[in-house]
Amino acid sequence: MKANPAPVDVLIVVDNSGSMVGDKLDYAKRDMRELSEYVLKTEGNKVSIITFSSEAEIYTELTDNKEDIITHIDKIKVSNKDHKKGACYGKKN
Repeated sequence: MKANPAPVDVLIVVDNSGSMVGDKLDYAKRDMRELSEYVLKTEGNKVSIITFSSEAEIYTELTDNKEDIITHIDKIKVSNKDHKKGACYGKKN
């Protein structure tokens, strides 16, 4: 008998800066949809999306709701802010 794997949390990080205009963002969104659908096939797994341009932003909290994740992925737009080297550190208070 095969043991059930432990649930996993997957954080998808995507660049939505101006450098992603056109097909680049479309391809990234396609791949994010495919990855999310694959991960969420397993019960207990969750997905979150983090976008970055000039700052990192938690775009969606961790969820196991495939339709919610796909809807959010489809809504990702190119930011009007330039990405900077420090974007991965998020907002500073």
